Amino acid sequence: MNTYLENTLVLTFGDMLLTDIRKMDIQLLQSDLLQNNHYELAHKCIRFMKTILNDAIDNDFLLKNPCNSIKEPKIIREEKVILTPEQDTALLNSKNKYAPFFRIIRYTGMRKEEISALTKNDIDFDNMTISINKAFSYVTNKPKLKD
Repeated sequence: MNTYLENTLVLTFGDMLLTDIRKMDIQLLQSDLLQNNHYELAHKCIRFMKTILNDAIDNDFLLKNPCNSIKEPKIIREEKVILTPEQDTALLNSKNKYAPFFRIIRYTGMRKEEISALTKNDIDFDNMTISINKAFSYVTNKPKLKD
């Protein structure tokens, strides 16, 4: 589970019994998250709470889910900006120490999580191949290596 999500729900509901959680409690959490522009986290919190509370109903801990009538907020994502041809050329011709990474990303289509996990053993210079067999996932800005 996402650490932000886990921390948010545990901080908000961790000391409460499932039977004490009310629709208003969930709406207050959602409202607070939305006011602080945490749209994705608010969306995930509502979805996860619905799942938790539905499981509680399935296991006879609750009679109804106070979260069912709460709508998940839309996730507002920033539009991705495409490089101009001039910016693309500038990156490819750059003498910056990270320029090789720009070139690898540009010509292979690798994701930043894949390229940041590359090791010298993943590159076969004789056959001009790169083995992509692992990537980093970033949870709370801490990289975790995954296959």
